Amino acid sequence: MKKYLLFAAILLAALLFYSCGEDSTGPEQSGNGSISITSSPSGAQIWNNNTNTGKVTPDSLTGLAAGTYSITLKYQNLNDTTISVTVTSGQTARLNVRLPLSTVTFIPVRIWETTGTDSTQPSGLSLSLGKPVGVTSADKNLVDLYYHSLNTAPYEVNSANLASGLSRKTYFYVTQSTNLEDTTSAPAFSGTVGNGWVQSFPDDTRTVVFVHDNDNHFSKLLIVGSGGGVPGSPAWLDMKWIYNKNVNDRRF
Repeated sequence: MKKYLLFAAILLAALLFYSCGEDSTGPEQSGNGSISITSSPSGAQIWNNNTNTGKVTPDSLTGLAAGTYSITLKYQNLNDTTISVTVTSGQTARLNVRLPLSTVTFIPVRIWETTGTDSTQPSGLSLSLGKPVGVTSADKNLVDLYYHSLNTAPYEVNSANLASGLSRKTYFYVTQSTNLEDTTSAPAFSGTVGNGWVQSFPDDTRTVVFVHDNDNHFSKLLIVGSGGGVPGSPAWLDMKWIYNKNVNDRRF
């Protein structure tokens, strides 16, 4: 009889031990999930169920109970993008959002060389405003690039900061394409000269030039006309370009 009672006690203890083990692992197995969020371009604010998380893409929301969440990405100059995401316990939902483009194409604008010109023949260009600006005018701090006269041809298109009194830094990447309207994105920009990025290019360039300006916007530029360059007639260039309103967005 004692043997049976001892066996029963051991069996009961074993059952209790097994039960406690299940309880301790239960919450982990049915634990919270997460959402990994990336976007193109990056840097979009992440809102969860109409609440600002304080995070920007790329980032993750963790510790989320299983269920459906309304994720909104906010980016300057763009309409908000909202997507419903279902979170499963113990898993990571991945969200990769391509935000809409926000570009403007400017009609050709004419700028003149820096030598032998007057205030009616501005040498500088403002990419965001889409207009010529004099390099010595009251608005000279708006100049992104200018048409620089050299002693010999070809002349150069220069970053504004290469001229005395101008400060905006602009970088150029000359391509082999002649199609301004294709959807090719600008190459990555590291923040300085290198990997194909320069601060000047010859005025006889007739291929597409990607541009990175002082405000971290990208443009896509093409010289579509030229003239002058003889005594009594200053050289000029007609430029057409696409300006991306989104900061750090290389798409076109």
